[in-house]
Amino acid sequence: MDVSESSPEAKPRKHVGNKWPVLLIGKKSTGKTSLVHTLAKLTNNRCVDIVLCESTDTTDILGSYQQVNVHGKAQFVWKDSVLIEAIQNGDWVVIENFNHRGGSTAVVLDRLNALLEEDNEELVINEAGLINGKLKTIKAHPNFRIFFLLNEETMVYSTISKPLRNRC
Repeated sequence: MDVSESSPEAKPRKHVGNKWPVLLIGKKSTGKTSLVHTLAKLTNNRCVDIVLCESTDTTDILGSYQQVNVHGKAQFVWKDSVLIEAIQNGDWVVIENFNHRGGSTAVVLDRLNALLEEDNEELVINEAGLINGKLKTIKAHPNFRIFFLLNEETMVYSTISKPLRNRC
């Protein structure tokens, strides 16, 4: 189906086609998540959901060091988060409760600003420290897309940073 540039579908289509982040606003339980999952399925893309809450922190968004047993010795190794794996694998990511009140959600999401810059598509993960003398840097797969879902009933733009709002 051909969608004209003036239709309601044109803006989201343009965002996805240009690899821009997409912000979907709607009432609770109106199918925002289902819409993204359906589009992902129709375009043969894997879709990953991340639900934000008041306890969300950078380890949930970026990853963390975890203790593992290597040849009988305990060592700490960096483990990427589901989001980082999705970025590298070219998955579509749905961030639910984008405007969640409380906790450090806004600060955590601000870590994604560099990745969402047009023509950047890289994210430096300072939290991983130096690996082989260099900061861990990930490059977004060309198929990676991100969708932020915002519930109309709890729409509070003040908890979302202006730079992140401007990217959607």
